[in-house]
Amino acid sequence: MHDCQSSHRLMHAYLDHELSAKEALDVHAHLDECAACALLYREEQLFLELIKESLPAPVAAPSLREKVRNALAEAGQEKRLRKRLRQATVPALALAATVLVLVVGAFFFEKKSVPDLVDVAVQSHQDYLTGKLPLDISSHDPIQVTQWFEKRMNFPVALGQEPVKNLRLLGGRLIELQGGRAVFLAYEMGQHRLSLVMTAAEGVDLFGGREFTFKQTRFYQSMYHGFQSLSWAQEGIAYVFVSDQQEVNKQACLICHGDEKQKPIIKGFAEQGI
Repeated sequence: MHDCQSSHRLMHAYLDHELSAKEALDVHAHLDECAACALLYREEQLFLELIKESLPAPVAAPSLREKVRNALAEAGQEKRLRKRLRQATVPALALAATVLVLVVGAFFFEKKSVPDLVDVAVQSHQDYLTGKLPLDISSHDPIQVTQWFEKRMNFPVALGQEPVKNLRLLGGRLIELQGGRAVFLAYEMGQHRLSLVMTAAEGVDLFGGREFTFKQTRFYQSMYHGFQSLSWAQEGIAYVFVSDQQEVNKQACLICHGDEKQKPIIKGFAEQGI
């Protein structure tokens, strides 16, 4: 397990996918445990994305393109040499491909283990924060937002109608999920931004580093790509809260349950050490 200093030293190499599989897994494990380093990782990742978007697309010089065409033409004329090279390199390429699959599989093991719903929820939250995912409807009124979704979704979108202290609805939009649609809702709580994704629970998998049950509902808590997620399914609907802090996600139960109904839920989380 890396400490903060080691993780900071390897952060840029980790973002550029230049670390060995073991080093990458060590850094990843540290980010799962350290909120400060996870925040740094997220800020660096967003910064690199902004830089990448601002750079012009590279264009090869005409002289370079001509050299490439000539090289390809010469290669096409050397059939015998090409055949020998292919016979010699096929075993080596097969071995290299096998090693590559093992390394990439080890590095991205979490990505493959994360269900589509959680993956889409976290990615949508990140895209919303960076301005890549604008809202289809901007409103603080839960009734107006609910009515907008009712015309577009095949399941009920139930939101608390009572105003909630320190929690403000910003609006929502439709997002793509497994060839269908899901609900994306944006909120703010003080200085924190959080989102809620809702979809029909049938055929949806949930996961989390920690699992706990409260009143026959199983909750899944995890950190993924530097964000905290809290997911569960209830009455045929699957939900995923995403924010920068898990405590914010727990408080966000106010969205559906209101102040009074939320108190026993938060108490139940505390009793299980959540």
